[in-house]
Amino acid sequence: MTTTCAFDNYPQLHILEASSLGWQERFRLRSDRGLLKHNVTCMALVDGDAVWLGDHLGYVHSYSALTYERLFEYKMEPDALEVPSPVRAIHFLSGMRRACVAMHNGRMFLCDAAVRPATQVKLLHVCNDIGQPCGYFLLLLQEGCEGTFVITELGSSTCIHSVTSLTRVKDPKSGQKAATELWCGESHGSVAVFSLLEGVVASQVLTSLMSNA
Repeated sequence: MTTTCAFDNYPQLHILEASSLGWQERFRLRSDRGLLKHNVTCMALVDGDAVWLGDHLGYVHSYSALTYERLFEYKMEPDALEVPSPVRAIHFLSGMRRACVAMHNGRMFLCDAAVRPATQVKLLHVCNDIGQPCGYFLLLLQEGCEGTFVITELGSSTCIHSVTSLTRVKDPKSGQKAATELWCGESHGSVAVFSLLEGVVASQVLTSLMSNA
């Protein structure tokens, strides 16, 4: 069993491995060593052997649960020009090998847990008016656009605070098809339910749990 926790004031991740014999190993990822740069806002065990961390700058960091090595780092909204939206929740769908990444601004991405996105750093030279090199800047190129790592995007009108899933079994008598439902807790007591049939969003229902009184 792996237990993890993070602290916002001094970003770090503690990994505690335990068994019936007691604590076996403790490992810590520290910000001052460049292993954990941003404040962690959520985390989840994905595909059984990876821990995904969401941070306040909209990045997802993946670490191996076996060796603790970093697997990838991916910015969920690479084209965002405004202040980055924090990652609020990560939920793994084991039957589909998909991971849901929910953002503070209401966007939610369905990602392929079997794909490891790559980030490349390209050095671009800047020239003056007569064509002479006068400087350079770094360009981060992410491989993982929609259709590869990010399979699709699900939208919400308000902030998503939590995500869980339910499996609806097939019922031949009523004609009900097998489906996976994503339940998203939102602001103002609202819950959005997305129904997925064979990995495709079939319907969306928004309900409020707040009393009219």
